[in-house]
Amino acid sequence: MSFELRCGDIYGFVTKQAANHPFRYKYHLYLCATFDTPKQHVFMFINKYPTGDTMRILPSDWGGMTRRESFILCSDLFLYPSLELKAKKLTPRGSLSPVAMERLMQHIENSKTMKEHYANIALDALTGYFAT
Repeated sequence: MSFELRCGDIYGFVTKQAANHPFRYKYHLYLCATFDTPKQHVFMFINKYPTGDTMRILPSDWGGMTRRESFILCSDLFLYPSLELKAKKLTPRGSLSPVAMERLMQHIENSKTMKEHYANIALDALTGYFAT
């Protein structure tokens, strides 16, 4: 059983990776899959408030957004194994606009907080997004 996730799509699901919470429903921006075994899927969190290195997004950046503004956390990436995501039966909640994806790419290129390895993963995914 396989499923397809697309760079720029936004998914909402419960995660154990949110800071200071054992479980929390979070919106996630999908970037890419790794070539690891087992395969991991790479996401960025979308937060209600600007905490740390974030990029602001508006409803014009994501049509499915229910708030006046939200913030993509740009200091970290979050990885989930395929089996965990299959069990969640993910459905996209919309996509980030190409304009916002371009801003995100520029933000990550200039980031001083994201680890270089993670920045390279994110930038490779965003480069691939614009190549298609």
